[in-house]
Amino acid sequence: MCGIVGIYSHEPVASELYESLIHLQHRGQDAAGVLTCDQRFYTQHGLGLVREILLLRMFPRCRET
Repeated sequence: MCGIVGIYSHEPVASELYESLIHLQHRGQDAAGVLTCDQRFYTQHGLGLVREILLLRMFPRCRET
């Protein structure tokens, strides 16, 4: 199983994205990842739980996702 979150905004969304992924954690606990876009694509992913893979301070300042 997996969970997918999509957020489109002209404001930074890192906190909302991280919280959404934490709430979907039960849908798939094997791996986690994000792709964000702010005129460039940024990816962050790996095996494990969201809190182990995605550190909020590592999220790029994203305007659109």
